[in-house]
Amino acid sequence: MTKFIALRGDWRPASVSFVLASALAALMLFLGVRGLVAPLVAAKGFGLPLTDVGDAVWLQIKGGRDLCAGLSLVAFLILRNTRVMAIFLLANVLAPVNDMRVSLSARLHDTGYALAVHGGAAALMVILAASLMAGAGRRG
Repeated sequence: MTKFIALRGDWRPASVSFVLASALAALMLFLGVRGLVAPLVAAKGFGLPLTDVGDAVWLQIKGGRDLCAGLSLVAFLILRNTRVMAIFLLANVLAPVNDMRVSLSARLHDTGYALAVHGGAAALMVILAASLMAGAGRRG
């Protein structure tokens, strides 16, 4: 048990970056569960105008990915490890970029929505990762 406690960083739950990371983790968990249990609803939220349940089932892949990402973020929050979370965010920033590419390739896509949702997610991940790395550097 002492080994586990020793792994915990000094990242405080009251910090802005902790709150943002917690919100991101909660959102990813929500998106993951929604993608698994309600793929048509998830398709609409993703920016894909699907009407056939057979097509929407593919969004369950994204649901599983989002659920795993959310659980990973929760683990990093529990450990309070800013460096690992920052590296994870940067390593996974291509996921929303690819989601944006897929959304924009849909026949009836909404460019503004795709840029705002998926592009915004990618930007948030990079900004949060940079903030976490800068904070980790100050903490030593």
